[in-house]
This record gives sequence, structure tokens and C-alpha cells, in this order.
Amino acid sequence: MSSLNPNIIIDGSGNVFADLGLPDADALLARADIVLRITKIIEARGLSIEEAAAMLNETSVTVSALLRGRLLDLPSAKLESYLATLEAGD
Repeated sequence: MSSLNPNIIIDGSGNVFADLGLPDADALLARADIVLRITKIIEARGLSIEEAAAMLNETSVTVSALLRGRLLDLPSAKLESYLATLEAGD
């Protein structure tokens, strides 16, 4: 069993998903970036989860999960659609 030395610092690649060895790391990073942009727009507008859900024609449960980073079940096309909807509202 190996132990991690807390005194050793290793530079990351810029993609935490790749650093963790996850498959499709680039796609995961792109999805995370979209979710971050969605979250920033919702926060900047001061929208409640319910207001954002209404704008996105989605349930508040889904929007709440999205804002907490639970995006694994949502297709990339759906995330891109949410972003486009929110950006169009600017």
C-alpha cells in the first residue's frame, strides 16, 4: 500500500479529470466549463432555482442538481441548450 507524501507538490495538467485518470477527461472538462458558465449567469442575475428552472423549462430539482455539479446524467447538448437560453436572455 502506498501512502501520499503531503510535502510533495505535483503540478496539475490543467484538467483535473485527466489528472484523476478519468476516461473522456476533455469532454468532462468541457461540460464542467459549461456548467460553470451557467452557474455564473444564474448567480449574476440573482435568479432563484425556481426562476432559472422556469427559464430553462426544467424542474427545480434538475437545476439544483446542476448548480451542485451533478451533471453526469445530462447530455452535453442539453447543457449547451441551457447556456444558449441563458445567454439569449442577456
